[in-house]
Amino acid sequence: MHVIAPKAIKSLRELDGKTVSVDLPNGGTFVTALIVFERLGIRPNFIYVEQRIALEKLRNGEIDAVIAVQGKPSKIISQIRDDRLHLVPVDYAKALQGDYLPATLSASDYPI
Repeated sequence: MHVIAPKAIKSLRELDGKTVSVDLPNGGTFVTALIVFERLGIRPNFIYVEQRIALEKLRNGEIDAVIAVQGKPSKIISQIRDDRLHLVPVDYAKALQGDYLPATLSASDYPI
């Protein structure tokens, strides 16, 4: 799960109450994001916007984060060239371990 946000956002918990795009309803990103945030007790204001449009809204400051559930390296994430944005870490909390496997994203995977 890729979480792209301004560098001021250091953790997933900081998205509580913030506006977060989770792609279009009923897709993999939408479903995974809702489950992960619910299990972690984080309640952002979700919006349902296609990822390319959501990334533009993020760059313009209209939303606080974009979630993308994709294999690495993700083409759309790899194309982000904005030094104001970064990948926010997602802790592998106990509440997620029953259904999700850990993954690591590194600077070599993405230049942002």
